[in-house]
Amino acid sequence: MHLMAIAETTQLPHHHHGCQSLAHAIRLVAKNRGANLGADALVAAMGWPWLVCAAPSDDNLANWPLYARDAFLIEACKLLGLTIRPVHPPQAARGLWQVAEFRQHFDLSYRPIIEHALENDQSVLAWRGWSGETAPTWGIINGTCETGVRLQGTPCLSDATDADTTPTPLDQPPVQVYIVESVENKTPSPTALAAHLEQTARRAISGELDEAFAVITGPAAIDLWIEALAANRIDTDACAGMLHSFLRSQQSLARILGGDVSSNLLQRNADAIATMLDEYSETNPLPTLREIRNLLVELYDALTEPQP
Repeated sequence: MHLMAIAETTQLPHHHHGCQSLAHAIRLVAKNRGANLGADALVAAMGWPWLVCAAPSDDNLANWPLYARDAFLIEACKLLGLTIRPVHPPQAARGLWQVAEFRQHFDLSYRPIIEHALENDQSVLAWRGWSGETAPTWGIINGTCETGVRLQGTPCLSDATDADTTPTPLDQPPVQVYIVESVENKTPSPTALAAHLEQTARRAISGELDEAFAVITGPAAIDLWIEALAANRIDTDACAGMLHSFLRSQQSLARILGGDVSSNLLQRNADAIATMLDEYSETNPLPTLREIRNLLVELYDALTEPQP
């Protein structure tokens, strides 16, 4: 069954809807600032069409697709007109939030920065800490309250055009925080966007991420997914959720490449991956994973081959 059909007939875990939540949050910030930020350009610029993650430090493998969604956030947003400043180091997502002292550290070190940003009418992006089923998603902190960690905002499971803006408290300190300092309407040239996409693809596939993210990406990550499935450490529904998010990112890339942005290498690879995902078997995802692994290796080789 095609992955889109699976998504329409199956209630995928909110973890996997959360894979797109950072893009939803950024677009909502841009919308609130009067900027028109296209979803496809943002998703592609953040490297998601090539980003398959494994996080060996997290025993819950269903969480793996949520890691390092912000790996290329700052440079992607700069290209698209947003100035982003990091508050938390990536190490905070590696289990520190589960340590009792993290709440005290958050109150002393990060809360003043967040509150100062709110006082200056700046938006704050936050990952994890939300209450209820939205707990693992990205969202926007937009105020203070008297419950949880005394911060509230909008977790962004849905697109910016229909996000529920009813204030939701954070029960725990978020593990990743960024300040959106400025937003402007900016459309990168097709040449600049194509160059950025090719560079990001190479880095996402090869694992050239900040070491602080502590994730494995590309073919090595897919190997760990295959190993986990073979050992029954993760079920096929979780794999379907991961691949569904991957497919959505590939669809965004296809729409970008179908317009003014041109990259023959990325186009051929995207077409081949789309074919593989179209042949996905929900009862046996291993062949699809193996073929995608091979296609990512081929793309990396093509991107790094010396040009004449």
